[in-house]
Amino acid sequence: MTTPAEHQPAGGADDLLAAAGITVTEEGKRRARARRLAAAAWWTPERRAALRAKLGRDSVA
Repeated sequence: MTTPAEHQPAGGADDLLAAAGITVTEEGKRRARARRLAAAAWWTPERRAALRAKLGRDSVA
């Protein structure tokens, strides 16, 4: 899911986090990207289907 451009901070996410006192580094960005890719790879269509079945939501909305 992406954020519409009109709702993004003028200086970007790094500036928003810096304003909250959170330091952003290139290494941290690399690790975060790697975690997101690993999570996306883990959620295969089969896993999603199994979870929907388990929750009683067999159809895709």
